[in-house]
Amino acid sequence: MSTILNLSHNELSSLLKLALQGLFQHSQDWGDLAKHILWLETHGFAGVASMKEALESTTFRGFDGDISKTPNGLCIDFNNNSLLMGLPMLVDLVTAMAAKEEHCYISLINVHDFEAVVSVDAALRAQGLDVYVDANEMTISSQSDGTNILFDFAGAHECYDQSLRDGIPMDQEMYQFLDNLAKRTLVEATEESRRGAGE
Repeated sequence: MSTILNLSHNELSSLLKLALQGLFQHSQDWGDLAKHILWLETHGFAGVASMKEALESTTFRGFDGDISKTPNGLCIDFNNNSLLMGLPMLVDLVTAMAAKEEHCYISLINVHDFEAVVSVDAALRAQGLDVYVDANEMTISSQSDGTNILFDFAGAHECYDQSLRDGIPMDQEMYQFLDNLAKRTLVEATEESRRGAGE
């Protein structure tokens, strides 16, 4: 039986940032991505497990999709990749579109892990934007009457409060997965690097 660790928010945040930096070096905004995965994990949406599953299925890679204009707004084709990689981009896009227009509409196609859009929804609501996410149509819209909330934020807040109180439970195998990715950021010390480090 695997040992369960209880990590603080800061511990998991740091570990996620290092793991994502190990994966992507400087090719992605891994800091913002780590925030979304941490949000998913601490609100009961299995962010780390989703990341691991997407990585193992090779759908977790840099965004190489297509963005095109439609009569209603934008269509984003993820080319069968995970939505996890596009979470920061979606928040930025909806925020920018909503600032310029009264209404924005984004449809997503050929995307895996659509349920992770809940962190986009929460980030936009935290900015005061009223959004509507349609899981059947895979769309995000900036106009809503506030009654069509797809996600159970009450349950998510309970999970978050529990994670603050008791820590974030993580089995040893999942922790090792993140730790192995984080170790990719380390390089072997050389005489030159030691001199630069002040030794």
